[in-house]
Amino acid sequence: MILDGSGVRWFGLDGRTPISEWATTIVRAEQFAHTTHRPIFVLVNLMDG
Repeated sequence: MILDGSGVRWFGLDGRTPISEWATTIVRAEQFAHTTHRPIFVLVNLMDG
């Protein structure tokens, strides 16, 4: 993936991720960005897993 190659941290959410874990993932992503002062991406795939 291009993001991996460029060293950008990303978090993924899709149909395999239980809805109950989505908020936790978003919070974790925000905490990572805040702590490291680096950009992050949260990739959401609503079409399939």
